[in-house]
Amino acid sequence: SPLDLAKFRLQIQRAGVYGDANQPIFYSGMIDCLKKAYLADGLRGCFRGSVARVIHFVPSITITMTCYEKLCPIFANNFKV
Repeated sequence: SPLDLAKFRLQIQRAGVYGDANQPIFYSGMIDCLKKAYLADGLRGCFRGSVARVIHFVPSITITMTCYEKLCPIFANNFKV
């Protein structure tokens, strides 16, 4: 999502205590980061990496929902819910 992209870019910019103190900060905040990403790459650039995120979460969500659907009738019959 665009907010994850902005968070990631803000985290990796090197300046201040842990980075090179002489290097200027490229992003001043979340809005500035999103604006620069949009201006550089368009709307598609704001959603960069979303496909990998979907590929990561789809199997776990599928397993969770399948188990839920299979176990609901079992627990409903055994516990008279």
